[in-house]
Amino acid sequence: MSKVFYNSKLAKTILFKGYNTIMLFGYIFTKKESLMPSSLRHELIHCEQYKECIIAFLIPFAILCIFYSWWWLPIYFLMYYIIYGVEYLISLIYNIFKTLIKKEKFDISEINHKAYKASAFEIEADKNEEIEDYLDHRKGFAFIKYYGKL
Repeated sequence: MSKVFYNSKLAKTILFKGYNTIMLFGYIFTKKESLMPSSLRHELIHCEQYKECIIAFLIPFAILCIFYSWWWLPIYFLMYYIIYGVEYLISLIYNIFKTLIKKEKFDISEINHKAYKASAFEIEADKNEEIEDYLDHRKGFAFIKYYGKL
C-alpha cells in the first residue's frame, strides 16, 4: 500500500480550491486529516496506474539512457503525468471546439472539468472507487479499456 500524507503542507500549497487530495509519484498527499475509503481507493487506483506506466516504459527509457543520455531518466518518472496531460489537452481542445460549433455557452470552468474527467486514468478511478475489493481483483493496465470513452 502506498504512503498517505495527511494534513499535507504540499497538498495545501499546490492543490486548487475544491481539490483535497493528489497522487504524486506513487504517494498520496491530502489536505484532510482522514480520507473516506472511496477517496483513498480512488487515489490508490492512481498509484497502480502510475506503477504500470513505470513498468511499461522501463525498457524504452533504459535503452535511451544507456545508448543516448541519462537526461532521459527524469522524463521516465513523468510518463504517467505526460500521458495524463496529453489526454487532458486533447479533451480540452475537443470540448472547446464542440462548445463553439454547437454555439453553447462558453464556460471554461465546465470545459476544464469535462477535460479532466475524460482521462482514462480518471474514468477508471471514478468508476471503481466505490468497489471495496476492486484493487484486489483489478487487472493490470485496466485503464486502457477506457480510452476513447467519455
